[in-house]
Amino acid sequence: MELRPEDPTLNDHLGDVYWRLGRKLEAKFQWNQALTLSPEPEDAVKIKKKLEVGLTDEAGPRAELQTESVPVQATAPTESEVKTGNP
Repeated sequence: MELRPEDPTLNDHLGDVYWRLGRKLEAKFQWNQALTLSPEPEDAVKIKKKLEVGLTDEAGPRAELQTESVPVQATAPTESEVKTGNP
C-alpha cells in the first residue's frame, strides 16, 4: 500500500483479500487501519462488522474462481488453417 496508504477503501479491500487467502490476522490489521483513516460512515459500519465476524457473504463478494467450458483443440492447426484463420 505504498501508492495511497491513506485510502480507507484500499485498506478495507486489502483486508478482504487477506481474509480470503486465510491470512486473518493481516486482514484484521488492514480493517483496523481502514477505520483509522476516516472511511465513509456506511463503510465504517461494514468494516466494523468484518472485524466482529470476519468476511461473510453479506460483507463482500465471494472470491471464487469462475470456470467455464472452453473447447480445446486436440492437435495443432495445419498451416492452411493458420493462413485462413479457420481451424
